Amino acid sequence: MSTNAAAETGPLIPEWSLGDRFRKVRRITGLSQAEFAQRLGTNQKTYAAWELDTTAPRNPVAVAKRIEAFAGVPAGWMLGLNSPS
Repeated sequence: MSTNAAAETGPLIPEWSLGDRFRKVRRITGLSQAEFAQRLGTNQKTYAAWELDTTAPRNPVAVAKRIEAFAGVPAGWMLGLNSPS
């Protein structure tokens, strides 16, 4: 999770990356990285890179929809569309 540059002059507003969101949902579901990756149709190494924000899914919308289907987390939230952070 990163913070905005204006934090020095105003309130601290956390910004959640896609990797932060992947990690948060995975931890809430109680799944390991390998189990979560399997449900997304990828391997653990690729998924781990997504959580670390070193790479991103080729089609993040499709991945977000898969997460919505099995975990119930709205795809819009996964993509950062439904919240200011």
